[in-house]
Amino acid sequence: MLQEVGLDAKPPLQPNTSRAGTGGQSRPPTKRRRILHLGKQAVKRIAIWTVALVTLTGVGFWQLRPKISIEPYASLNPHVPFAQLFSIQNQSLYGILDVSPRCGVNAVESNVGLSGAFTFVNMADAVAYLAPNTKTNATCRLDTLLGTAREYPRLSIDIWVVYKLPLLGIYRCDSAKFKGVKSADGTFIWTYDGASDCPATPLSSN
Repeated sequence: MLQEVGLDAKPPLQPNTSRAGTGGQSRPPTKRRRILHLGKQAVKRIAIWTVALVTLTGVGFWQLRPKISIEPYASLNPHVPFAQLFSIQNQSLYGILDVSPRCGVNAVESNVGLSGAFTFVNMADAVAYLAPNTKTNATCRLDTLLGTAREYPRLSIDIWVVYKLPLLGIYRCDSAKFKGVKSADGTFIWTYDGASDCPATPLSSN
């Protein structure tokens, strides 16, 4: 049919995509290219494993970090502010040693004066070992020092917990600040008043 209208029936020429000297075939990858390719693959694998290892290490460290909670628990006499018991719970995955609670007095104002900036320790609160997910109590019996004090317009204390990590033998400290308020029925309620700093002096169980 093409010849009837005077057109050439030969198929159109295809472009020559082969390189000179290759005989029309693509050049096989050289040894250097293979080495570079393998090197890039190795770098990618190393990067992936490094990221995975760092992530797992971070997650493991986060899980293994010590976790101590401090909160008001119960009162031996609600009408006396310093009859309050504070609960210390070891929420870590392991037990802690030489647990020594302490009461840091920020400001205690009473009818006998204003006290503050000192630490009160009740040695009976100390425990040699606190197992995971178990609790102990901390007290702040300043009433034994204030004597005849009856009115407390201002109550601000810190509860510090000094303890030693197993295996490492490193002492740490956790703390929380609490504020005491007298309610309408004459009883005292302690509430969390923010984070506080442990003492800057070297920590020990003593």
